[in-house]
Amino acid sequence: MGQPNLGPDYALAHRITQLEKHVRAQANANPLINSQIGSGGLLVNGTGGITITDGGGLTIHGGGAIAIDDGGSLELNGGGNIALQGGDVDLSSGNLNVTGDGSIAVTGTGEVTVDGLALSALKPAAIYASASGYALAAALTPVASATVTVPTGYTTALINCILSANYASPNTGTTEYGSSQIAYTTSQGGSGTSANFDVSIADGGVASNAVGYAIELTGLTDGETITLTANVSGGVAGTANAYNVASLGGTMLFIA
Repeated sequence: MGQPNLGPDYALAHRITQLEKHVRAQANANPLINSQIGSGGLLVNGTGGITITDGGGLTIHGGGAIAIDDGGSLELNGGGNIALQGGDVDLSSGNLNVTGDGSIAVTGTGEVTVDGLALSALKPAAIYASASGYALAAALTPVASATVTVPTGYTTALINCILSANYASPNTGTTEYGSSQIAYTTSQGGSGTSANFDVSIADGGVASNAVGYAIELTGLTDGETITLTANVSGGVAGTANAYNVASLGGTMLFIA
């Protein structure tokens, strides 16, 4: 009498039973036996061969995304790295916080912070103004200016700008001196200037120089305006000349 044919269901059940026995026998030798995969088993090539991990809260979706149930966290205890080659970090439901010691935390308000400062608390603005063809005056005189309005909710501004200028000789028969300076004023009465920077202008020639200015303004109010001005002079009064050119540029970073 031949061996009865118990069908494919019996064979599959028998195979699963044998595999379970193998997994449990290798539990102590397999360091990943407690890995948690919620929607299925994880095949691990352990010291005793291929094993299946227990069920848990980590889900790998068909598109390759990893989801952690119940608000759990993904930890790298060995100081390892997470490499995203062509991938994205989705922060639609939480914050990415980078602290001073380099640690990263994800919270629930959608805000990104670096060393405790929210990136939304920073707002940049451009500074640019230029002028040409003017007549040089004997004293420092404004020739170009740029005005920026303080955004709502911001109280501090970091200003960093530079003024470059060309000076055409006023043709007095002697060497004269061109001078440049950056000044600021606010609609609330604040003011200040950079140092003056001078350059000699040979009679009949053209000279150029540049001056930088960096300053922090605090106590600003919503809608207050800040004006940066390019001031130049030629030592003596001259006539309009196309070679007289001033260009003021830089950035203003507002902090809430």
